Amino acid sequence: MKKSLHTKSIYRSNLASDIRIAAEAGYQGVEMVGTKIMNYLDAGYTAQDCKQLLDQYNMKMCCIVDIAHVERTDAESVERMQKEAHTFSAFAKEVGCPTIQLVPLCAHEGKSWDEVKRLTASSVNRVLDIGKEYGIGFQLEPVAWSPIHSLSQSLEFIDYTGRDNLGMVIDFWHLWYGQETTPDEVAALDPKRIRNIPFCDGL
Repeated sequence: MKKSLHTKSIYRSNLASDIRIAAEAGYQGVEMVGTKIMNYLDAGYTAQDCKQLLDQYNMKMCCIVDIAHVERTDAESVERMQKEAHTFSAFAKEVGCPTIQLVPLCAHEGKSWDEVKRLTASSVNRVLDIGKEYGIGFQLEPVAWSPIHSLSQSLEFIDYTGRDNLGMVIDFWHLWYGQETTPDEVAALDPKRIRNIPFCDGL
């Protein structure tokens, strides 16, 4: 287990600076924001450059955050998330990052639970299959105000996908604010299903 800095907390910084800052602050790893990776690649750097930087600071990239709106089923969104899945999975494989975060949001709000599962899985499974090609796993984040917002829903959805490379991120704030997950449920969860645990504060 490594203590990692979520780089949204220093959002205006860049990938190279994030790695240095995290190391100087005493962290062992980073959860790297996906847009920072895109900016890094657009600036002409490569995944191998990033790997050398991580090695220089004795750091681990623990997770890439994130591919968002993965519940969407329109052609433009599906094409976008598949492209991100290929880019992030290839980058993750090169730098030794095991996990990419998936965030389903509110496109199917108001629909039945069966519809939410079916529609979301139709897009998510495409992403999971791309990651599988690279040997990369994923973590699902239940967002408090979205249709998939509880631990029980998340586990049911993960099982519904029928894939073995999707696990849980246990974000205490979202689970608390979603009001449908108890501490006992979290305590009873098989640790093998957990990929990351964010600690954050909130009002």
